[in-house]
Amino acid sequence: MDALLEKLWNYVAQDKPLTLQVRLFRLMCLATAIICLFVVLPINLFEFGIPIIVNLAVIASGLFESFAIPSPAGEKIMSSCSNSF
Repeated sequence: MDALLEKLWNYVAQDKPLTLQVRLFRLMCLATAIICLFVVLPINLFEFGIPIIVNLAVIASGLFESFAIPSPAGEKIMSSCSNSF
């Protein structure tokens, strides 16, 4: 488990020399995904009377944020788009 977390941290924060904007975006996506899936969702599951749609929205938000961490291919596309402007 520690090796997986260390690998994820190295990918998000220290993968290669990236701009501060990309590194900050990766960290914000990771923090949002962790908060949604491991803090908000368990608390909502213990509360009664919350509609199921709220839990589904939290799950969708957490998964979206975890997949929003840019991949190296996505960074190439983003950098080529930003260079054209």
